[in-house]
Amino acid sequence: MKVNNMIKNKLFHWMDKQKVSISEISKDTGLSRTTLTDLKFHRTARIDLRTLESLCQYFNITPGEFFEYKPKEK
Repeated sequence: MKVNNMIKNKLFHWMDKQKVSISEISKDTGLSRTTLTDLKFHRTARIDLRTLESLCQYFNITPGEFFEYKPKEK
C-alpha cells in the first residue's frame, strides 16, 4: 500500500503568532508579496533556500519549526 505524505509550511501560524502581515514581512525581508502569499496558502511545492533562511531569521525559528509533516488521510 502506498502512503502519501505531506509536508506543509507553517507561515500562517507564525504570522498569526507574531501578529504580522504579508506586507510587513515583505517590507522587512525583501521577499515578494507573491512569494509570501503563495507560501501562506500552500500554492507552491517548493521553497527557495534563500526564502526559507529569510523567513527563519525573521521569525527567529529553525527550518524544522517552519515545516509540519502530516500524513495524507487515506
